[in-house]
Amino acid sequence: MIGLLVMAYGGPNNIDEVEPYLLDVRGYRPTASEIIHEVRERYREIGGRSPILERTQDQALAIETALNRSGNDFKAFAGMRHWHPYIKDILTEMCAQGITRVVGLVMAPHYSRMSIGAYFKKIEEADLPIEVARIEDWHLEPGYLDALAGRVRVALERFPKDLRNDVPVIFTAHSLPERILEWNDPYPTQLQESVSALMERLGSQPHEFAFQSAAISTDPWLGPDAGEIIKRLASEGKKNILLCPIGFVTEHVEILYDVDIVYQNLAKSLGVHLERIEMLNTAPQMIDRIGYEETRDCRRWYRWVIRRILRHEETCRHRDHSDRILGSLGWKDHHRPRAFRRWSIHYRRWTGYVPRHQAVCYSALQRTRSRRAITWDESKQEKHLCVESQSSATFARWSCNDDSDKCPIYSQVAPCFVVWQSAHGAGFSSSREICQRR
Repeated sequence: MIGLLVMAYGGPNNIDEVEPYLLDVRGYRPTASEIIHEVRERYREIGGRSPILERTQDQALAIETALNRSGNDFKAFAGMRHWHPYIKDILTEMCAQGITRVVGLVMAPHYSRMSIGAYFKKIEEADLPIEVARIEDWHLEPGYLDALAGRVRVALERFPKDLRNDVPVIFTAHSLPERILEWNDPYPTQLQESVSALMERLGSQPHEFAFQSAAISTDPWLGPDAGEIIKRLASEGKKNILLCPIGFVTEHVEILYDVDIVYQNLAKSLGVHLERIEMLNTAPQMIDRIGYEETRDCRRWYRWVIRRILRHEETCRHRDHSDRILGSLGWKDHHRPRAFRRWSIHYRRWTGYVPRHQAVCYSALQRTRSRRAITWDESKQEKHLCVESQSSATFARWSCNDDSDKCPIYSQVAPCFVVWQSAHGAGFSSSREICQRR
């Protein structure tokens, strides 16, 4: 089983938790009573609590369902960076359940060392025997962009039909301190890339980009603020504005207070009709694409291996074996590059069955530049495969039942299928133990 750690910022579950929550956010530095009071009032106005935990748990469950629909074996957990359940506590729970391999995903599409980087730093600080594959950004994933574009189109329908084409869309994301620019942080660039990709889908709709939710601080933060853009558009005679948060995927205080209360009050005072899109939450387009993202690195790795093994001339006596594996992975002929459409002839060359009492090293392995070793443990009836290359080090072991007279050998591709396909690969008859490090 592979763990999926879905991470979010966290938020207080009631008014009494606001002060300790702020202490955690501020690294337990003293917090002025005025700031505590102001933040308490913000949460009071949105119902006295943050819904971010429930929203993230819903997303984690949706992603787990999407992953396991294809025959994978994932279990999803939701962990918070600054409140309960903390990331460290969730990782401890994973360890207790015997999970040692985890995919880490932050529910924020754009990378910054100060934001996304801080989540993975929490994982490192946990110092637990868990191997984590990081997904650090997904700001150009088609499912995310398509879902956002769909939300924008639906929201534009709230305006009079004859005015929709002229309604400016303000794309927003959370502001960060300007000092991130000193280390060439990719955050601003990735935001602009998302806006450009969205406009390719939305056409000639007028648009702006702005930041929002800058912290109460004496340090300068990235701008312009969305409030400034609303004022400027109002001064230009714009009476209808749509706000589209692209840096957030759920409702929490930055949406429910900063947008729905602060910016709405500002717009009303200026005589402007302001709408915002419905947040993505568990939008199927986004969730399904994130599920693909979880396995993308693995797919890239075995495509790299297959390109090389296709050059060799090993044959398979069981001609439908690779068909079943490919089918379980959801691969179709039209999904493959041209070279892979030859799989009906060539793909079987890297797979085959051998009697369990034999230790066979395929010429495909012998001809690669990788270091490799295959050994057979007669007492345990296990085949051990070790492949090391410049780009990866992969170790795999599988066992055969006593009533099975054959053991599957998959050359370099085997570990990949074992990790992601669990019980779906034809020929697997018992437990597998995999550890993949890149």
